[in-house]
Amino acid sequence: MIIENILANFNIIELMIGTALAISFNDIIKYVVDSVIFPVIGMILSIDNLENVTIVLKNQKIQIGLLMSAILKFSIIILVLYLLYKIFFTDLINKIIKIRRKSDQQIINQLKLLNEIEKKENEDRLGIKPHNYF
Repeated sequence: MIIENILANFNIIELMIGTALAISFNDIIKYVVDSVIFPVIGMILSIDNLENVTIVLKNQKIQIGLLMSAILKFSIIILVLYLLYKIFFTDLINKIIKIRRKSDQQIINQLKLLNEIEKKENEDRLGIKPHNYF
C-alpha cells in the first residue's frame, strides 16, 4: 500500500520510462550526428573527421572537435524536445493546467466556506469575530 502511494504520488514509473526513452534518444542523436551531420560538415570543410579537429597552442593539443560534437548533439536534442513539446504536448499541458486551476479553485472555495462556518460558530459561541484569512 505504501509503495503504491509512493509510485502514484511521485510518478516514479513515468520517470523510469522517461529516463529509458532519453537514453535511447541520446543514442539515436549520437548516430545521426556522427554518421550524417558530421560527414556533411566534413565534406563542406574538407575535413575527414570533424571530431579529430584540434588546435595546437604552445605544444598543447586542444580537441575542439569533441567540444563541437557535444554542443551540436546537445543543440539537436534541445531542438527535437522543443518541437515535440510544441507539436504534441502543448494541448495536453494546457488541459492539465486548466484541471489543476479548477481543483485549486475548488480547494479555495472549500476553505472560504469553512472559514465562513468557523466565523458563524465562533460568533454564536463566543460572541467574537475570528480573523478573516481570505
